Amino acid sequence: MYARLRIALAAALATSLLTLGAATADPGAKLIDANLTGIPAGAAAVFPGVAGGGVPWVITKGDARLFADGRLQVQVRGLVLDPTLPIGAAGTNPFPTGRAIVSCSNGASVVMTDLVPYSPDGNAQVNTRVELPSPCLGALVFFAGETAGGARWFAVSGG
Repeated sequence: MYARLRIALAAALATSLLTLGAATADPGAKLIDANLTGIPAGAAAVFPGVAGGGVPWVITKGDARLFADGRLQVQVRGLVLDPTLPIGAAGTNPFPTGRAIVSCSNGASVVMTDLVPYSPDGNAQVNTRVELPSPCLGALVFFAGETAGGARWFAVSGG
């Protein structure tokens, strides 16, 4: 009888430990899996710590994925100045490099990636790991170009 009791207790303990392990934060959990949206007309918007590009940008396709362990994957296709703008660079991207930016609304924490190539057709890809503050609440992912005044976002997650 005691042998059966020990086996039952051991099984219960193992089940409890497995359940506890499953309840803890999964470092592979997705925090963000979203499309990107270009900055709208007249958007000089400043999100926590990230200034807007000031003129409209359009995007053909953009995706952002952020994982709890800091893995960040961002892809933009056709992220260019709005073609209807009355400027010479309309319909193109004038910036040779870009970067992804993660902004956490709690404490306005901002994490920037290294610069990546950003084609005149508006194509770029970021695949890196960033150090996220803990916790990173209300996270947004931006794609930005680097200007003389610092990074300016052209697309944001959640679109």
